[in-house]
Amino acid sequence: MKTAGLHAVAGLFLCVLCCDAGNAAEGPIVITDFEHSSDKRLVDTQHGAMISDDISSHGRCSLKIQAAEYVNIRTQRLGLSRPHDLLKIDLFNACGTVQQVRAEIFDETSLRGYWYRHVRRYALRPGWNTLSITVARLYRGEKNARRINDAYLDPAKINRIDLAFQSGPGRGFIYIDNIRFEPDAPMPPVEGLLPFDFGPENQAARHGFITSSREEYEPKRGYGWSSDGWPGAVRDYIHPNSLLGDFREARGETFSLRVPDGKYHVRVYYEDHGWWSDQFARFSWRTINMEGKQVYEERLTQEAAAARFYRFADVEPRPTTDLYETYIKNGRYKPKEFDITVSDGKLDVRFDADRAWACRVSALVVWPADQAEAAAEWCAELDRRMHAQFDAGNVYICSAPRGRHITDIPESARKEGFLVFSAGGTTPTGPNYVPSKTELLSALELFCVPGQDTGAAFSFRAEHGGSLKLSTSVPGLGAELNLVQNRIKRKGDGAYTIVPDTLQPTTEVAVRATGTRQFWIEITAPPDTEPGRYKGEVSLKFREKNKIIPVSVDVLPIELSEPSFTFGMFGLMPDNYAAPGALEKVIELLKRHGMSSVADAPLGRVSVEDGRVKVDFTRADEVMKFLKKTGFTLPVDTYGGGLRGLSGAAKKLGVPAEEAFRLAAARLRGHAKIMGWLPVSYSMVDEPQWSDEALERATQRVRQVNAAAPWLLTNGYWSPSAGNRSHRKLMDTLDRTTLGRVTPEAVRYLKSKGKSIGFYSGCSRHEFGLKQWAAASEGLDAHYAWHFYIRYGDPYYDLDAREPDVCMVYYTPTEVRPSLRLKDVRAGAYDFLYLQTLSDALRSARDDTAAEEARQLLDKAAKAGNIYLDRSAPRIADRDAFRRKVAEAILELTKGKKKTGELGLRK
Repeated sequence: MKTAGLHAVAGLFLCVLCCDAGNAAEGPIVITDFEHSSDKRLVDTQHGAMISDDISSHGRCSLKIQAAEYVNIRTQRLGLSRPHDLLKIDLFNACGTVQQVRAEIFDETSLRGYWYRHVRRYALRPGWNTLSITVARLYRGEKNARRINDAYLDPAKINRIDLAFQSGPGRGFIYIDNIRFEPDAPMPPVEGLLPFDFGPENQAARHGFITSSREEYEPKRGYGWSSDGWPGAVRDYIHPNSLLGDFREARGETFSLRVPDGKYHVRVYYEDHGWWSDQFARFSWRTINMEGKQVYEERLTQEAAAARFYRFADVEPRPTTDLYETYIKNGRYKPKEFDITVSDGKLDVRFDADRAWACRVSALVVWPADQAEAAAEWCAELDRRMHAQFDAGNVYICSAPRGRHITDIPESARKEGFLVFSAGGTTPTGPNYVPSKTELLSALELFCVPGQDTGAAFSFRAEHGGSLKLSTSVPGLGAELNLVQNRIKRKGDGAYTIVPDTLQPTTEVAVRATGTRQFWIEITAPPDTEPGRYKGEVSLKFREKNKIIPVSVDVLPIELSEPSFTFGMFGLMPDNYAAPGALEKVIELLKRHGMSSVADAPLGRVSVEDGRVKVDFTRADEVMKFLKKTGFTLPVDTYGGGLRGLSGAAKKLGVPAEEAFRLAAARLRGHAKIMGWLPVSYSMVDEPQWSDEALERATQRVRQVNAAAPWLLTNGYWSPSAGNRSHRKLMDTLDRTTLGRVTPEAVRYLKSKGKSIGFYSGCSRHEFGLKQWAAASEGLDAHYAWHFYIRYGDPYYDLDAREPDVCMVYYTPTEVRPSLRLKDVRAGAYDFLYLQTLSDALRSARDDTAAEEARQLLDKAAKAGNIYLDRSAPRIADRDAFRRKVAEAILELTKGKKKTGELGLRK
């Protein structure tokens, strides 16, 4: 093993170490540390800056700016970076709360536009922070939208840094200090250790790693792949750090490394999750072969894959949870370890699997077996650095309300050692939430109608830790208690918080000292429930003390109108690994939560057999069967679904795509009629590019569908300008335009053409309630929201993917778990249905005082809905109280059998 001249690669590696050691010896290159008043000339600001000796990280002074400042730093010294340098900027956040900053780094070509700069957002903890940016691979554009592919800044030509601070509440000051280039410190030396980082060319490699992307093996080089790979095989997803975030998809490929004969240890890091849900490593089997022998095999049954995919379903993060240790090191990126003997002077490592995206290899490290002790120290140091890089880019933002202290609660309320409180509605109360004295809970008062579910959130905070036992009962009604499980939620780039999110039935839960847990009581009133007041309780037992919260539920003698307005959420279809029966459960949940429609409805998969078009309607029939069984009657939308496989069928038949669609649509129409499907709106447009050419192409596609299937309602999601001729052509062609931004001009134009008009938005009580009512009042007839279930990476770890997960339900291997946000959406849906019921009742009512009061309520709701984003529109703070007034008005118009006072309604 210790023969002279290990091999070419070892020589290269040792050379890299020597060069890096030389860089380290050179020390940092200070761009500016603001020790001299003249340093201020390097900086431009919008509101002014000053050299201050209040605090500093280097020397005596720093640059003091306002928290909402935009800072421009320019100096020729920015072009002095060396290989493996880190650009570091010290920032002291004196605001008392986490602040956001957007860093934009320029080289000579960056003035061509925003997407030619390196743009990254960071979160700043109160106190000192250091931005640490590897200059070797500064991608152009944003982390989540790098639009100029394979383009990076030239580190030697960096000439400008902009820092845009986005201040939160309270504002204050930020101090900037010690902007410098600092060499990455060498790793501990290990004789014969060879580390490889796989990813794009010019990647931001860990110190000392040999980077490899598409190099084919050459004996002179001493390492490389069996081929250069397919075009998309090499990628960089950034998270969780520079080593593990990039990779090469190596399915069917061999990586070869020239080494002396002997015994070696090999470590392989896989990247198994990706930035998109369809890139999760789905496979039946995958293997690693070394030296012609299989050293690793992993087989995934459906059950095993589900267990791995949902591995964090019952992991609840706390403010003290080390995310890297929990989710990365011991969860998603545990390396595969092997011992192997090389006898032919070359180590061959072959990766294989039955499906693509199963062999994304981020890194490979090889060391001689007799260097185990030194290699263990090397690996520990590597992990420490990866941990530090992760922590620098993911800052925890405490969810506690500012300025609240438990001492503000009267001693009489704290004597039991715990507090029960409600922040109102579905407001999440995170693990650090401190209630105000006005939020203390003495009783829960709810109301509903027969066939309607309702509920309320409440929270528990204890001075000391212990086990909390809970139970509930409301005789005559269904009642269930749910723990609101905590989840990680990102807040922009580089920051996250912990919020109560998913609901899980519970009777006992561990409570930590000075920690808050949130719960949800779900009340079910079956359709045959007799109107009246129902009384029950929630019982809590904690550390031998009992507390009873009285519960009263008024079931009103009201029959809510069937919705005539089409509304629902994108993202109907469950995960591939969801529990059996998840689809039916999801459709039942949507109906029980007030939805009148769904989006993402599949229509069928098109294929060709014996020269004829065939459509597999199995999945679509299943969806339609469940929708009809559950009581849906209004049209459903195909967004994300529709007819699949059309291009392949057209190619196989040798006909244009529109002809393949016509043939498939004919089969669709006949099948839908026989099976009694619900009406369908066919989604064709999703925020098209704004060029005239792109809009003309979209218009032509819609015309082709209209001609081939005039019975299908064509629908598009976008925000057109009614004054643009190309926009008008597409609006004229679509049967329904669903607006992302609703403007009076667009609505007037579409109405003049007799078109159906919808809107799409986010998911909240306001958008499904008052805003939806305002839309209906303006003549719109559809609303879809983003979204019910569309996830991007790991469903229980929100920091990994290109975009954040905003799911209303979560799947496990055995169940479907609704979220607190779904309850908020349900509240909005029922706000809308109460208003529609009042409007329907008004049509046949006498024109008297009660009718005038009803009209005023409906008008107030429409104005508060603010469909045109008029910020001067009146707001309704207590929407529960407002809905009670609407219920009173319905009872007055319909002459309910019981007086409103007997039902506990409040005026």
